[in-house]
Amino acid sequence: VNSSFSLQVIVWGDCSSSETSVTPDEPPVIRPCSSILDVGDSATAVSFCPILCPGNSYLLAVGLESGQVLLYKWGPSEEPAGASDWTRYGETDSSQSHSLTVKRLRWRPRAGQAGQGGEEEGRGEGSVTAAGSSWVQLASAGADHSVKIFNINRLAV
Repeated sequence: VNSSFSLQVIVWGDCSSSETSVTPDEPPVIRPCSSILDVGDSATAVSFCPILCPGNSYLLAVGLESGQVLLYKWGPSEEPAGASDWTRYGETDSSQSHSLTVKRLRWRPRAGQAGQGGEEEGRGEGSVTAAGSSWVQLASAGADHSVKIFNINRLAV
């Protein structure tokens, strides 16, 4: 077991609201913007989806040393220290997980499903077209030399 990985995930950044004016000479203050997310296993890869979910929330994929991929929704809040800003959305089961450590996670940079006959085609109930697609795709690469692609309905979060 490699103990250099953490069981916890924290979002860091400039958490000041857009209403707060920062002078050009003053650098932004980088600090924790989220509460601590305990994923229960060593986190080996993380990636935020570039397309926002409803309510201006973010979809985060966390790859684990066990080969599993977890999905969480995170919504910024004014008081992250005590807030419940994380919501667990889903996880891969044993048949979908890697057999070894997740090494890398990467979201498709635009909405929709590649290889599904074009961006204009609907994908059943709840789907919309082009940039407003309800579907996003996540690729995961594992130490088992496999790459897996997951289709996720971001509007169901």
